[in-house]
Amino acid sequence: MNKRAVLLSGLAILAVVCNHTTSWAFTAMFWWTDRYLPVTVPNFDQVGTFHYYVLLVIRQLAVFSVPAFIFASGFFVSYACRGEQTTLSWKMVMTRIANLLIPYGIWVVVIILGDVLQGDVKRVPDYLLLRGYYFVPLMCQFYLLSPWLVRWARSKPRRLLWIAAVVQWGTILLWYASLLWKVPALEWATRLTPYWLFFRWGFYFTCGLAVGFHLREVNTWLVAHKRLLRVLVIVLALLAILEPEVLYRTTGTEWRSSSLTLATSIYALVFTLFFLADDVPLWLAKPLRYLSNKTYGIYLTHDRAMEFVARLIRQVAPWVLSHQLLLFAPVIFAFGLGVPLLLMAGFLKLPLRKFYRYVFG
Repeated sequence: MNKRAVLLSGLAILAVVCNHTTSWAFTAMFWWTDRYLPVTVPNFDQVGTFHYYVLLVIRQLAVFSVPAFIFASGFFVSYACRGEQTTLSWKMVMTRIANLLIPYGIWVVVIILGDVLQGDVKRVPDYLLLRGYYFVPLMCQFYLLSPWLVRWARSKPRRLLWIAAVVQWGTILLWYASLLWKVPALEWATRLTPYWLFFRWGFYFTCGLAVGFHLREVNTWLVAHKRLLRVLVIVLALLAILEPEVLYRTTGTEWRSSSLTLATSIYALVFTLFFLADDVPLWLAKPLRYLSNKTYGIYLTHDRAMEFVARLIRQVAPWVLSHQLLLFAPVIFAFGLGVPLLLMAGFLKLPLRKFYRYVFG
């Protein structure tokens, strides 16, 4: 299972790039329509088309990515605490946080400088969350909680998982209640539990910890229930596609591409467990293993590569925008994945390669 957990990270980063690729494709479909059609924007005439639904399915199926990363992080924390070490030392906690924050800080500075040159400086919170990349502050919270969570995951995993489940899905239900009933108290409660705090993600990390400490029992259970997990993945995938779209069309709430709805959050968990239960074909395992060693570098740099090529296409080849599925999205995906990989490979050939881990993690 250790090997499959590594491969899970590689698959998750592919899903992240896919998710953001579809976001740019929808931008071309709705917000840049005037570049290839005589219309005013935003224009939603393409809602309901074949291309729209294909992109929607791809985006929703990829929402397991961040939960899978969090699960894998918890799993590898447990791996570091096996043997005589009873918990994660504070020295190790600070080392892991530093390994996240140093590359994160470098790329925040790079992004700020780029925006200054373009005359498009954002608000400070936008930069602290790296233009929506909330994974870093989220993982710092989990690492700070790890010394206590590790003890529980090792000795009382069921109790820990029940508490984490109540906190996570209770918080999600709180957001649903706030959406359905416009009560001031509920709205205040949701403000105290934003998406970048651990409340709505805690079960994934604690589940990774528990699985890591009880590998033999969990592996036996996963193998015995592999067929059930396969069926659940299919059913939940359908719900993960439908539920956010229904919410959007009935309430106008934009929770699409998010793993924080009921259906998508459960789908992400079951998909992760199913992946750990099943064998990965050799042809897929090799590239996933390669990507798993590059995940953080890709995570930090892919969005800017995508934005650059998307805006370049908008200016010099706007006709490409009209072929969102067959041309625009593949180009965006290729640049989103390829540019970070080339950047990291090139950096390793420079005299500065000894600073590689500070720049890309």
